[in-house]
Parts: sequence; C-alpha cells; structure tokens
Amino acid sequence: MGVRLAVAAFAIGLCAAPIGARGEASESELKAEMVERFTRFIDWDADDLPPGDLLVCVVGDSPLLRPLEKIAKARKVKDRRARVRVVEPAASADCQIVVIAGNDKKRLAAVVARTEGHAILTIADAPGAAAAGAIVNFYLDGKHVRFEINTRAAKDSGLKVRAKLLRLARVVGGKP
Repeated sequence: MGVRLAVAAFAIGLCAAPIGARGEASESELKAEMVERFTRFIDWDADDLPPGDLLVCVVGDSPLLRPLEKIAKARKVKDRRARVRVVEPAASADCQIVVIAGNDKKRLAAVVARTEGHAILTIADAPGAAAAGAIVNFYLDGKHVRFEINTRAAKDSGLKVRAKLLRLARVVGGKP
C-alpha cells in the first residue's frame, strides 16, 4: 500500500507543479510525462492489449512527440516496450494510446469517431476536447497544467480509470 500512496503522491505533485517549477522541464515535457503517468492509473482488460509493444500514436503536429519518444526509449509503459509514431486519424484505431494535437475540431472528431467504443486512451490538448469525446484533455489553470477526464467516454471504451486519478481530474460527464 505504501508504494501506491507514494506513486499517487508523486502524480499529485506532478500535476500540481507549475510550468517551469520542476527545473528545466518544458510544458511539452511535463505533459508527455503526465501521459505516461496516466497509464499507471488507467487499466485495459488483458484481451484489449495485443501482445508485443504498446503503440502510442500522435495525430497532428504535436510538441509532445519528441518528449514521448524520449520516454518510450527510456522506460516501459504498462510493462511493455512503447513505440511512438505519427499517424493520420484513420489509423488511430490501431493504437492503444492516441495523443491528438492542436485545436482542429475536425481532426478531434475524426479520431473520436475511429476510437469510440474501443479500448484506446485518447488524450487531447484543446478546449472542449473532453466534452467532445476525448477521454483525457489537458488545460492550463494559470501556470499549472491540469487535466480533465470524460468518464462516459472512458466507460464506453472499456478502460477503467482508477479513483486516485479521478480525484486529481476535473470530471466531464460525456459528449454533448
């Protein structure tokens, strides 16, 4: 139990840290680190994770790409080697995690349409993205990086979001 509390405390500290307060970490590095941390508190059914590598896909031109690649090279994600690749929305259904870049509502809608109902963790960084169907969405609260979770989208995907993560998030109930 002590290890779980330590991990939760670390996650709380990471999520509450203002941008730049953790040394030289950029906003992109902080968000990429949070993506990896989310996987520690979100569970896939064993049947939903294919054997082999965990595929982290980036849709669009995201500043998180390089930091995610760095994390994937340095450590495992969900006890698997992670591969990061850039894909078009049409290929997002082949991924276990999809990071959606930018404020393009058509791109977001295309990814949500492809991934909805599948065990794929969708993470966006745009106003209203969680309400539009992304499971996790980053937002800034002053200088702090925060996140919201769409609990209905998570449930529909079959992903189980642990209470410890939900306590740190702004909870959004579902699509409009």
